[in-house]
Amino acid sequence: MYNKDTLLPSEILMKIKFCLIDKDTETLWTLTPLIKPATLFKVLQNELNADFTNYVRYCGSIFKNKFNMVNRGTLLAYCIYGKKKYSDVRSSLQSYINLEILFEITQEIHDYITSNFTDQCDFNNDLWLIGEKLNQNKRLQFSTYQLDFSSLNGPLKSATKDYLFYLRSQHHLGRRIQKDLAHIKVVASQLLLITDFSVTSAHQINSHHVQHLLLHFQQLKKENGDKTYALGTIRQMFTTWKMFFDWLIDREFYNITNNPFRKITFHNVANHSKSTEHIPENVIEFLKEKMHELPPYTQNIWTILINTGMRISEAMGLKEDCLEFNSEYESYILEYTPSKDTSNKDKHRIPIPNAVVQAINNQKQLSRKIRLESKSSLLFIKKNTTGGHYGITSLRTQTISDQINNLLKKYNITKLDGEIFKYRQHMCRKTKIMEMLEQGFNIREIADYINHSDEDTTQKYYSEMNLEKIAQLDALMFEKIFEQTLDREIQQQYNLQEKEALFKEIKLGTRETPEGHGHCVKHVSFGPCHKKKCVGCRLLITGPQKLPMWYKLYNEQKEYIKQLESEFQNNKIENFKEHRSYQSEINLLNLYWDTIKKVESLALQINNDKK
Repeated sequence: MYNKDTLLPSEILMKIKFCLIDKDTETLWTLTPLIKPATLFKVLQNELNADFTNYVRYCGSIFKNKFNMVNRGTLLAYCIYGKKKYSDVRSSLQSYINLEILFEITQEIHDYITSNFTDQCDFNNDLWLIGEKLNQNKRLQFSTYQLDFSSLNGPLKSATKDYLFYLRSQHHLGRRIQKDLAHIKVVASQLLLITDFSVTSAHQINSHHVQHLLLHFQQLKKENGDKTYALGTIRQMFTTWKMFFDWLIDREFYNITNNPFRKITFHNVANHSKSTEHIPENVIEFLKEKMHELPPYTQNIWTILINTGMRISEAMGLKEDCLEFNSEYESYILEYTPSKDTSNKDKHRIPIPNAVVQAINNQKQLSRKIRLESKSSLLFIKKNTTGGHYGITSLRTQTISDQINNLLKKYNITKLDGEIFKYRQHMCRKTKIMEMLEQGFNIREIADYINHSDEDTTQKYYSEMNLEKIAQLDALMFEKIFEQTLDREIQQQYNLQEKEALFKEIKLGTRETPEGHGHCVKHVSFGPCHKKKCVGCRLLITGPQKLPMWYKLYNEQKEYIKQLESEFQNNKIENFKEHRSYQSEINLLNLYWDTIKKVESLALQINNDKK
């Protein structure tokens, strides 16, 4: 093992040179940590450029021969430090992952594997590798997926291999199979924590375990207090096991007759997820006015993001030849590589306004000298002089976000609740989509422009926009809803000052119910709340803003009742409509419908009053 205290930097670099020539990876990996990355890469890109290029080709051949698809970061981490994960050495290497040789070798690996790969599914081996070609947005993409069964034991391991091999034979996607395996492994490992026994067979899992497991997953917390698993993720894991058990039951030789996961039902999971905010108009106007206070590169990148809806990684990857003038339409076309499809050469092309053209030309001028020095075609790069050593680095996206957020904080730009507005890069993308929706573009046109691979994603933004428009009406209706829907007994508990405070709390969202059905107006004089559900409570205020959710609840409840009826019929239970559990679900369905009719009637009445 070498020590930097006993070797001069020049001696280290000389030894590194011989390691590159001899393709001695093991020795090289002991030397590279002894020298600063900026110093190392300055030499690798100049005096040792030819040796380094050949060495990277050699390392690439290792991945290629193992049919291991790799990205630039992972390849560089292996070449320099022998690491399997780029994230382990990101801080040292993030300035250098745009080297041309890395683009070249990763593309070679991709092309080779695409042409020569076959699935490697040996039942005597715990590591499988499967691959697939997919056409996404008219582009051919190839991906490989590793399946590691080593953490499973006994018959459960064999059954899992059988099940996933069956899914593969039915042409299920590789990423779906990989996710199914991950779900099976997580549930098996968590069962070990709560039951103190290692699950070696599906026979060992009963309904009690599954109920306990559900509570356990919901209570798991990260160090910062956030939930480890969202309810939607828990449902996905339980669904995987439900399908796994169904498959085992169909194969009689497993001797499994009961599926404990089918006794768990998840209601209204979608209501527990949050979407990205868009940037309010007042914040956009403020940034346009004060953006000149930030560095020029931040001004340029923000102008591109807010006017195109590009992902930040896509904008950071723009090159000097990204602009092309279309004489037919008399406008500029921007060409870039979609970040979610980086294995392909095809570009995405969109028309852009003059503001974006100006921002790109400004950035070209700003980065011209450094691009000539570094022989890079990327626009958003800068010099790195950390520790007094020269290097080239990509701009850090977090730095850009921090600069914008510091500007918002400096001028105290707040949301309605008084908190400083928190800017995130993806907000620009959503803001552009909302703007296009308001301008009358249809879902397909927006999906094509914004490069959504699935139009359903764009459809979600459309639904959110309608919801926000309804919310504007809703904010004006709280007082009338309060007066026209709540019992007199409840209203009388509030004096004028308390009522004004209540309306303010409602508009700020602090009175929102846990389930999101509306707002609770419970006065302190009513004492603590003992209800488990807010639906049907006489202290609940709900308005037009919540109509989409009420309809969703109603439709989900209808579907659940259909499933319930089907289960009763399959079990030859004829008088199920008299069962208390069934009647309870019907009552809930009727309650949803009554609420919908009540809110719609109230909205119509208030609109008529305006006229």
